[in-house]
Amino acid sequence: PFMLIPTPDFVRIINKMPDPFSLPVRTFSRTPQFFRDIERRYGVRIHGVVIHCDPGKGFWVRDGISGVYVRSYLEEQTEPGDEVDVFGFIAGRGYSVMLEDALFRKVGRVSPLKPVRLDSPAQAPAHDADLVEVEGIISGRQPGMGESRWTVFNGTNQFVVVLKGDGVGGQRREWIEGSAVRVAGICQVEPPEDYGHSPQSRPASFQILMRSPDDLVLLHPAPWWTPAHVAMVMAGISGGLLLSLIGVVFAVRLRLRRQAEERRKAEGEFAAMWNERNRMAREIHDTVIQTITGLAYQIEACESESLPLSERPVNHLEIARRMAQRGQADLRNALWALRALPLHEHDFVQALRTVCCRLAEERGVKASVQSSGVIPRLPDHVAGNLLLFVQEAMFNAVKHAKSSNIEVSIAAQNSGKEIVLVVHDDGVGFMLDARPGPAEGHFGLAGMRERVECIGGTLKIESKPGQGTSVRAEVPLRD
Repeated sequence: PFMLIPTPDFVRIINKMPDPFSLPVRTFSRTPQFFRDIERRYGVRIHGVVIHCDPGKGFWVRDGISGVYVRSYLEEQTEPGDEVDVFGFIAGRGYSVMLEDALFRKVGRVSPLKPVRLDSPAQAPAHDADLVEVEGIISGRQPGMGESRWTVFNGTNQFVVVLKGDGVGGQRREWIEGSAVRVAGICQVEPPEDYGHSPQSRPASFQILMRSPDDLVLLHPAPWWTPAHVAMVMAGISGGLLLSLIGVVFAVRLRLRRQAEERRKAEGEFAAMWNERNRMAREIHDTVIQTITGLAYQIEACESESLPLSERPVNHLEIARRMAQRGQADLRNALWALRALPLHEHDFVQALRTVCCRLAEERGVKASVQSSGVIPRLPDHVAGNLLLFVQEAMFNAVKHAKSSNIEVSIAAQNSGKEIVLVVHDDGVGFMLDARPGPAEGHFGLAGMRERVECIGGTLKIESKPGQGTSVRAEVPLRD
């Protein structure tokens, strides 16, 4: 029962409590006689040494015979080893008897007390709330909210070890099932339901409240072949077999991919060779064969009797000589295109300058090469086709457009994912709707378009009569 009062004025002191620290010091025990004596008094005063602290709530004291938990709300804090006088009121039930609403004062300082060794869990009731140590083998772990709990097996009994807080103690790897340990801490006994104040009552269970991670000492590590490790080994073997199977599948797929790549490369080389043969056929048809045909016409003219004998051979033979020189130059250019391009000795821009300078010297024109952006390393088939594209564009500019200056520019766009190559000349130009084609025996523009399209690019032509011609190749670069 409890009573509610409106104000403190309704309380009248009949007998004033004497100074609690003037009362005689009692030795705390759990005998029936002790409790009968205490019931006739206001409280009890004990003297002991602090063995563990619960900051903000209280502390545990050993008074020489047993331990007791003291609940005090005083701001002053205690530490293990403090010698204190305590006055409080007995509260609690069963083995969890404690002193509450306690007053205390420090009277000295001693070395921290050593724990009492328990050889058997049956000794736990006699040392409830005292500092004890016991050995056992960890049989399990149950993480909790704000604490870590282990089950420890000792002989035929088991008990629970508790560590408050989420410190490093709950994370030590050696604290695993099967490890032999020595545990120290505050013994907390849970009594049976029919518990009386008889010392012969057997406890239902007890637990050890560790003060810090250092209270759990590893005696012997757990055997390696634990159920958890066996499961790990089996999982590792299964994982290894699975990884091996994945590796085999990956290797087979990689091999098939390489074979497909080699097949595509061979097909690309064959297509490039076939395109080059077609280009050479067009080039020879457009230059050498026409020159030889012209030579035949001049020789036939030499045999004509319509002119005087003194005039007949001179004019025709001079024309035939010039045509032979031009045919020789065209054939030399066609053969030069078949030679290996300088790709392995230089990067693409240097190879482009080499090709342009060589053609400019042979054709008697001026040529310049400008580059912008970082030109990435190009695949051989892309670089080779672009060099041949520039070569054909310069041939056309000199042969058909009568150019004297040729400008070549190369740029990397879209973060290096596209190459733009432009060849501009100052020749006579032509109307785009009336540009020469195969019908007139000229295959240059068609050949350049086919060459650019075979590497996935597009060709754009800009030209007007008297304003020169610009040939622009845009080639995307694949990964």
